Amino acid sequence: MLMFWVTFAHAVMTMTPLYGFVTDTLLRAAKPVADAARPALFIMLPWSAAIGWRRFLQGILIRNGLTRLVGLGTGVRVTALALTALLLFKFTDLPGATLAGIALIASVVAESAFIHIVSRPTVREQFGPEVEALEVAAGAPPLTLRRLCGFHFPLSLSTMVMLCQIPLVVAALDRLSSPILALAAWQVGASSVWILRSFCFALPEAVIALFRGDAMARPLRRFCITVGFVGSGIVFALALTGLDRLYFARVLGTTEPVVKLAHIVFLFGGALPFLTAWQAYLRGMLTAHHFTVSRLTAVIVSTAVIVAALTLGVLMKGEGVVVGSIAVILATVVELIVLVTAWRHGRAGAMA
Repeated sequence: MLMFWVTFAHAVMTMTPLYGFVTDTLLRAAKPVADAARPALFIMLPWSAAIGWRRFLQGILIRNGLTRLVGLGTGVRVTALALTALLLFKFTDLPGATLAGIALIASVVAESAFIHIVSRPTVREQFGPEVEALEVAAGAPPLTLRRLCGFHFPLSLSTMVMLCQIPLVVAALDRLSSPILALAAWQVGASSVWILRSFCFALPEAVIALFRGDAMARPLRRFCITVGFVGSGIVFALALTGLDRLYFARVLGTTEPVVKLAHIVFLFGGALPFLTAWQAYLRGMLTAHHFTVSRLTAVIVSTAVIVAALTLGVLMKGEGVVVGSIAVILATVVELIVLVTAWRHGRAGAMA
């Protein structure tokens, strides 16, 4: 149901006048930017469904300790992304955004197909008729749609609100000086930080799957902090030694003006892996205890902060990438504070 309705919403957004209303009226994006994005969005129509199916099956694999297959799936996605982008770049004259859209959709479809195939034995073993009969005989309570929606709806809303922060930053950059250059530099710098933050994105699932009581909390917290510390350490080491500039120029082939601004974005993002790891631990603990509304509250507050910071930056006509970086850092810190507060209150209430 989720895969269908999200894909339907994607289609309505991309294929109707609603796209112009969002890009022109709400985001006030430059016309060249909006025109370049639309074909890519259309190509990426299966994006949400492919990711939804992949994540559903990954959850089953993680619950059963088969995380190696999840890692292999990531390798399939990255390989498909790189090969598709390289072939299209070499043998076609497609616009950059369209090329990126094709490469991205090819990568997620490839990973979804891989996860579907390798998860079949586990699905048959864990959810076959024999298992269902045993659960019915044992009197296990059925998982109703109402219970599932009550647990999942705040989580899905959290993700939707969080993803709204990305176009908000883009919209702010588009309103400041040299928007095309700033957008290009932001994409290079932020996506490079994203690579090192990605080690933290799977931490909530690990916390949820492995948490079995208070005795497990400390080692899980220590592991999450270690992952975040290592990620931030790598970012700062690359930024302070100038290796990030070398990567942007030699590997990604970006121009010197883009390299200069991307370096600023990358340096500002140094603390993000550590902050993200802390957030991941708290999100996992809150979800394991079914305090999912707290996660939604934290994301809503952080989005309000990023809107306020971006608005102030635009009014002050600040440097685009600096405004975007500061806004993201502030929003991340505030979200972490809300998560810490929610976890302390929730835990105190559960103990009482």
